[in-house]
Amino acid sequence: MKTNLISVVCSAAAYISLAVSTCAQSSFQNLSFESARLFFDPSVPVGYNPVNATNAFRGWTIYGGFTYPGVLYNNEALDSASISLLSTNYEFGLPGFASGAFYVKLRGASFDLTQIPAIGQTAQIPVSAISLTLIAYYPPNVTFQGQPIPLVNMGNFGNYYAEYYSIYGGDVSAYAGQVGELRFSSGFSYFDNIRFSTQPIPEPSGLSLFVFSSLLLVFSHWRISLSACSQFVKR
Repeated sequence: MKTNLISVVCSAAAYISLAVSTCAQSSFQNLSFESARLFFDPSVPVGYNPVNATNAFRGWTIYGGFTYPGVLYNNEALDSASISLLSTNYEFGLPGFASGAFYVKLRGASFDLTQIPAIGQTAQIPVSAISLTLIAYYPPNVTFQGQPIPLVNMGNFGNYYAEYYSIYGGDVSAYAGQVGELRFSSGFSYFDNIRFSTQPIPEPSGLSLFVFSSLLLVFSHWRISLSACSQFVKR
């Protein structure tokens, strides 16, 4: 009886451990690209070419770019396909854009329009997810398992270039609970702060309230990230 009890307890523990592990593995990660703090100092105004893509985009798979399998850090290509991780202190970056310390730029080749870089991640879309939102200066193309997720411009934000910085949202309710690759591709796009939400993409009448709420989330995240960034620089 004692042996059986021990076996049951061990089996239960193993099952719980497996369940927790599976849950952790199936969740999307690093959707605001802040894991790069572990490897890069965001205070650097001009970066390097290339850097390790695993460090720059932890949890993501990169597709294309002239530096493949590496990416650019605080650096951009003039006419070649490229994937760049940019920090808020990048000398030629977008002021007031990022929600934290880092954001992404995708650029296609100007001499070959078929060279479109992308980043992707395979995991489970949350069961409760209804929509996906992100901030962007020119939105990327978003797909899940190859199926397009159309994005809607939900309004502008920011004190700098506010007419160009926008919050975009797309309906992912049809894929809730499914495991697959979420991919972002573009010939020209800056984006950051990818989030899943339990709220639907609003109709025009409810858009203003949704944008206001989204801006509060972005601002609060920005303040927390800025504080963490200051601590990083001090160290």
